Amino acid sequence: MFNQKLLTAALLTGLTVATTAYAEEITDTRWYAAPFATFINTGGDRGAQDGWGGGLGIGKMLNQYFNVELKGFYQGFDSKPGSDGEWQLAGATADVQYFLMRGKFSPYTVIGLGGMATNAHGTEHSSFIGEAGAGFTYELHDNFFIA
Repeated sequence: MFNQKLLTAALLTGLTVATTAYAEEITDTRWYAAPFATFINTGGDRGAQDGWGGGLGIGKMLNQYFNVELKGFYQGFDSKPGSDGEWQLAGATADVQYFLMRGKFSPYTVIGLGGMATNAHGTEHSSFIGEAGAGFTYELHDNFFIA
């Protein structure tokens, strides 16, 4: 119950911030694509081996402080010897990024909400997910950033 209230509050906050941000002047009208790779150390007794995955974010700058981004991802794990079946995670999120400053080095915070489908040992589940974090971009060239 608490998680559902937290997710609802975060979604409403993100939508309010995105709407307010869009009303301000847009500084760059281009869309961007942000491919990424992931690695998960499964740990514990889940019966899965560590695994690689990846995804793609498609986003747009709203103004000097905010970006919005839609992101899809996939993660696959093999089972450990003696365990049944594989693990697969797939999902998508809608993110709002707040940039503290824009320049060659641009730190930001991010909050996002989405959904994820989990297939573990042949059993499928769907759930809501939330994320919050911090990061940065570094401009290597006019059209190429690392994050």
